[in-house]
Amino acid sequence: MGFLYAFGGAAMGVGLQLYSNAVRKLPLLRSPWMHAAFLGTGAYLGSKVEGWEKATTDKINAQLEKSNRVTLPGTK
Repeated sequence: MGFLYAFGGAAMGVGLQLYSNAVRKLPLLRSPWMHAAFLGTGAYLGSKVEGWEKATTDKINAQLEKSNRVTLPGTK
């Protein structure tokens, strides 16, 4: 699953750079190193999404258990 998040983040990073160049009416591949930087950053952040999602779910469940409420379904 982590690979899919990383791939999606990389695609979004490159897409963001292409969109930025298109809006400014510049050649789409004007600075190839910027595409590589956005691809790497997007892949890194995309790979971290799964961990952030798990940590957030755990925090929410801990708060719900502390207040004697039902936890999120499908998380235990």
